[in-house]
Amino acid sequence: MYAFDQLLNTHGVSLRTGGKVGDEQRVAGQVGTVGDETQAAQFVNTFAREVRSRYEKVKAYYVGPQARRMMASGARLTATAESSMTYDLRR
Repeated sequence: MYAFDQLLNTHGVSLRTGGKVGDEQRVAGQVGTVGDETQAAQFVNTFAREVRSRYEKVKAYYVGPQARRMMASGARLTATAESSMTYDLRR
């Protein structure tokens, strides 16, 4: 495992992929940067634009087709695998 301090690496971008946890749970991903470096901000903005154009906004999240189907069938969409069901994304 490696760790990078973004405050010391302001030109970097942080990507945390989400994914499927078992058959009944989908965990959200995240992309961002702490810096205001032009290259990092441009990358994040380009990535976000692509996500917004391909995914549906549900409250504060952008949800892909497979996750929407899972949500419709009763699966949990959540920030972390350990999160309480209280915080699950619901329409």
